[in-house]
Amino acid sequence: MNLQQIIVNADDFGKSPEVNQGIAMCFERKLINRTTLMVNMPHAAEAVELATRHGFVNQVGLHLNLTEGKPLTDDILHLGYTDAHDCMTKDLIHRLRHTMFLGSRGTQALKQEIEAQMQLFRDFGLKNCHVDSHHHIHNELHILGHTISAAKKYGFKSMRILRNLMPRTAPSDIIKLIYKQIQNHRISSQFDHTDFFGSISDYNAYGLDKSGSIEIMVHPVYSDAVLSDSVDHNNLEIQLNGIVLWN
Repeated sequence: MNLQQIIVNADDFGKSPEVNQGIAMCFERKLINRTTLMVNMPHAAEAVELATRHGFVNQVGLHLNLTEGKPLTDDILHLGYTDAHDCMTKDLIHRLRHTMFLGSRGTQALKQEIEAQMQLFRDFGLKNCHVDSHHHIHNELHILGHTISAAKKYGFKSMRILRNLMPRTAPSDIIKLIYKQIQNHRISSQFDHTDFFGSISDYNAYGLDKSGSIEIMVHPVYSDAVLSDSVDHNNLEIQLNGIVLWN
C-alpha cells in the first residue's frame, strides 16, 4: 500500500461570488484542505471575510496573478499585456515564451506587481506561507526568479512545483521535461513543496500508485445549485470522493 499525503488546493479564491461560495462549500464538506487567493480580484476581500467566518482563514495561501483582472500597480499597464479595460491578459504568457529579454522596464513592472500582490496578501492579515499562481505564471523562465526573490522577502515558506503527474515523456518532449526538472529544483531547493503536483485527472490517471506528498489542483464554482469544477466542468463531489486529505 502506498502512503500518500494529499493536499487538494482550490485555486482562484476571490475571483467571483460563485467561486468563493464553491470553495467555502468544499471546506465545509471536507473535499479540500487548502485554497489560494487572487488578491487583485474584485471579490478578494469578500473571500477573506468568508474564510474568517467559516474557520479556514489559516488555510488560505496566495494565488499570484499576472494574467487576469486589474493589476495593483500602474507600470504594467504600459507593457502591452492589458486590454482596453486595463485588465491583464494571457498575452503575457505568449510574450514570455517568445522572447529572451523583457527589457528593464518590463522586468521592473512585473517585479513591482508581484511584490504588490504579496504585500496585499500580508495586509489582509493572512498567515499561510504558501504561494502558487494563476495559469501557472510563476513557472515561466522570466517569472520564477522574481517570484522566488519576492517570496523570500515576504516570508513565504512553500511554493507549488511544476506539474509532474504525467505519463512517461515522449522523446519529442525531452526539452520540456528537462525544463521542468530545472525549475522544480530551483523551487525544491529553497521552499517546502510536495513531491507531485497535477489536476484531479492527472491524479486519477498517474498518481494512484505514487508514494509521498501530492498536491491536486481544483477550481470549485457553485452555480445553478451545482458544485463543479470551472475548468473540467465535472461534479467535484464525485471527482473527489474517496480521496483522503492530509491533516
